[in-house]
Amino acid sequence: MKSSNKWLLGFGSALGILVILAVVLVLTLPGRGEIELLPENTPEGVVQRYIYAIKDGNYEEAYGYLSPSSLKGDLRYGTYEEWSGMFMYREWADAWRAIIGEPELRGEKAIVSVSIEIFNPDGVFSNPVDTRYYPFTLEKQEGVWKITSPLYMVIY
Repeated sequence: MKSSNKWLLGFGSALGILVILAVVLVLTLPGRGEIELLPENTPEGVVQRYIYAIKDGNYEEAYGYLSPSSLKGDLRYGTYEEWSGMFMYREWADAWRAIIGEPELRGEKAIVSVSIEIFNPDGVFSNPVDTRYYPFTLEKQEGVWKITSPLYMVIY
């Protein structure tokens, strides 16, 4: 066998092993499957449920996490129909994750920082992860945490 054929066979074998290893790692790494929900009576739990309700297309549930007084004061999203209309023509990114930060509590108000990482392989020289940051503000209303801003969530 020529040395160039041996080199090609070795390179092909190494590449095949790397592909198999990558597939095994992707299938066995933690983070797949069900999301562990945070406590519902906490600001970060409310934000998490809001984000995943939108992702799952359960807009009525997501709308329930928003502050009625904030919605009433917003000219764009005063009703459920107006608010849910912004989702009609959106295509959501398939591969994404939300990283929910620790809440900053100030009495009956809280701020929860969320970063959304969207995987979007766009080419060899581009960053495959687009990160967006959302500072959520919440207010405790009648013993329940409600989101006062942002009143919308875009993941695409």
